[in-house]
Amino acid sequence: MIKVIKMFMLICCSYLAVAELKAEGLADKIIDKVVDAYGGKSFLDLKSLNVKDRYKSFRYGQSESPTAVDLVSYRSDNTIDFKGKRKDFKWIRGSSDSFSIQHQIFDGSQGYQLNHNLKTLSANSNLTYASADRRHFYYLDTVLAVLLNENRASVKLLGKENSLAKLVLTISGYEELTLYINEQTGLIEKMSKAYWQAGKFFIYNYSDIKQQKGVSYAASTYVTRGGQPYMISVARELTINPNIADDFILPRNYKENTPTLSFDEMIVEKLADNIYLAGKDWGFSIFLDAGDYFIGTGGYEELARRFSAVQKFSGSNKPLKYQVVSHHHNDHLGGMKEANELGVNFITVKEHQAIIEELAGATIEKSRVTLVESKASFADGKLQVIDFASGHATHNLISYFPQAKLLFTADMFFSRKVTGSPNGGATLQSLNTRLMKEQFDVDYFAGAHSGRVLTAKDFDYALHHIDEAKCPADWQICESFSLTK
Repeated sequence: MIKVIKMFMLICCSYLAVAELKAEGLADKIIDKVVDAYGGKSFLDLKSLNVKDRYKSFRYGQSESPTAVDLVSYRSDNTIDFKGKRKDFKWIRGSSDSFSIQHQIFDGSQGYQLNHNLKTLSANSNLTYASADRRHFYYLDTVLAVLLNENRASVKLLGKENSLAKLVLTISGYEELTLYINEQTGLIEKMSKAYWQAGKFFIYNYSDIKQQKGVSYAASTYVTRGGQPYMISVARELTINPNIADDFILPRNYKENTPTLSFDEMIVEKLADNIYLAGKDWGFSIFLDAGDYFIGTGGYEELARRFSAVQKFSGSNKPLKYQVVSHHHNDHLGGMKEANELGVNFITVKEHQAIIEELAGATIEKSRVTLVESKASFADGKLQVIDFASGHATHNLISYFPQAKLLFTADMFFSRKVTGSPNGGATLQSLNTRLMKEQFDVDYFAGAHSGRVLTAKDFDYALHHIDEAKCPADWQICESFSLTK
């Protein structure tokens, strides 16, 4: 009987091994078809490319108002050196009336952020060959075809879906990508990847196939997120094997800025008696020990982990009774499900109740909601909350802790630089006016996106160094955009 079982197991294992080898062989054949579809020899001779995109993006969950969806214009100029594993990425967000720019370079070993207004550059260890272009390469099917061909050993065939072959690409440093290939044409028709909200996906659809020097590419890209429209391309200009001799060169006259902080591990810091800062990555919260319970502010995802870390740090098992909800943007509501499970009382504005319940995935009793109208006080005045309107959000609840002279904001004032003060803008000037009106005496400024706490001196510097967006004269994506004025 034992021999029979062993033989059965051997046959099964052999069958699975043969099936796996067969799947790998089929995946290779599909990738060969992809290579042919994207230009064959011309595709294999592809050493670099430049793609200039104009596109529009729907700001679901990031709009100024919780009852509307903003449509934002973007321009990007992305040079990819496949052979040297380098990228040069230039980006404009907004219109000529109100815009911001970003320039990032990965030189094959190190990532840099360039600030052309301040003429500074910053080494950033978080920038990699995969991320230096804010993963805009997802928008271009040709780059995905290159990744498939270069990483065949990391590809698995998952059968078919709607007559399209499903190939899963898993590469270190990249997100897991599922590519859908038309086996007749060899073209990549769409790609999907997970969104941070469980069960939701980004779906990239590629169409309007054209050729440049024998290499095929999709002239149009349409992206959905969680089934809703997210991005649609307006115009695309592709250059195959451009002259990149002058790309990836860092300006010699630029000063090297201080390095960027990385918060890979959970930190907990006691800022004052009964006041704790906790967080990691891009999510930080302040917790106030109000006596019999805690009050939290900062609702990024992993809220429960931050609170648990504070409980452990302070040696307390007191519950989280209140949670201040800063504003309606999805990332800052990422911890609402956890907050609801902790049984908190939500401190918010009436305009945000619906989206909080949506992200929490449950109906929240009225008794567990405290609405703020302009200003409110909690825990015998240990916490003051004001409702502040800005171009970023029509309602943004700001937390002030008088005892520590500490202000906590989300998406308003923070820095992830090791040292130095950030420049300011119009929103910061409006915030300063409101703080003076409320007679808040602030010595320290904490933010939802950084573990570094800034000072009143930093805030004063920012108020006297207002950034005015300018587009570099040599950026082609600035042309016909009236940005150089």
